[in-house]
Amino acid sequence: MGNFHGRAGWRGKRAAVARIHPQMRLWPAGAMLLALAWPAIAQTLLPWSEEERAAIARHGPWPPPPVRDPSNRISGMPAGIVLGEYLFNDPRLSADGRMSCSTCHIEGRDWGDGRARAMGRGELDRRTQTLWNVGYGHWFGWDGAGDSLWAQSIRPILDPREMAGDAARVARLLREDPALACGYQRAYGEKPGTDDEKLLVDTAKAMAAFQATLVSPRTPFDAFHDALQAGDAATAAHYPLAAQRGLKIFIAANCSACHFGPRFTNGEFGDVGIPFSRGRARSMRGGWTGSTSSPTARSTCSAATTTIRPARRPGGPAMFSACTATSANFACSACVRRDRDRSCTTATWRRSKMW
Repeated sequence: MGNFHGRAGWRGKRAAVARIHPQMRLWPAGAMLLALAWPAIAQTLLPWSEEERAAIARHGPWPPPPVRDPSNRISGMPAGIVLGEYLFNDPRLSADGRMSCSTCHIEGRDWGDGRARAMGRGELDRRTQTLWNVGYGHWFGWDGAGDSLWAQSIRPILDPREMAGDAARVARLLREDPALACGYQRAYGEKPGTDDEKLLVDTAKAMAAFQATLVSPRTPFDAFHDALQAGDAATAAHYPLAAQRGLKIFIAANCSACHFGPRFTNGEFGDVGIPFSRGRARSMRGGWTGSTSSPTARSTCSAATTTIRPARRPGGPAMFSACTATSANFACSACVRRDRDRSCTTATWRRSKMW
């Protein structure tokens, strides 16, 4: 082997390589041209017809304005949102004290659980739906059984296959726990009364107020949408070329018949390619009949939480400032169930840790 040390050695090595493959002399220049061309390759705006631009315009802007539920008087109220978040994470609403709403609707898993089928006290019929942007809906659940978010929030509490709770348990918790009684008074302007059914509904309304704050963050599509509407071709060209091609297919295939609007769903029910429908989805002995709720096509994967709720977390002055000092040392337990052995790990949050 030759000596490749020093300038002379390097020239000898380059000559030897060129003799093996003369075209390799052009590789440095080719690499430089590719590097210079990359911005142009990566930032290409496909041509969009007026019809396509109009279709894209209907998918924004994001996020839409907050929607308040006229049937829920604490919808959008900070005190109601704080109370609702606390109740959402409280496993004491369930019969065995081990399951809360957040057991299946996990913030770190896009407010779902990542399972093919939800796991309550046993395996359920369907997968857990995400809670992202749920406050903008008008039907709730895969079969649309809930016509309000608070009505839907009652169902898993009472369902014997899920939390298996009851109105008496929920009402007793609100009346006997000093901090929850305080939070209830803060939200509703009165102490928890003796009507168990009313307290169950009020619990669900508080949880609905919290869930309505779960708004997914903006995506690259939203930046593309806004730039295209503003005539900013340079910014719109940053949208990946593959995504632009996919969007053209999405429009041409009329996917927006079901997945339209800023949420990429009409919130209704349908079956693609199945002409016969017996109504909304129902499970019958393991089978399926009828149409199911059109899921959102808006990207929410691994999205960071973006909310309109107050910056304060439950347990701070927003929860307790209107109540007596007896609530100052309140600690709330929450159970996180492991998927396989269903064992329970309890964590405690005290007031000082909830900011």
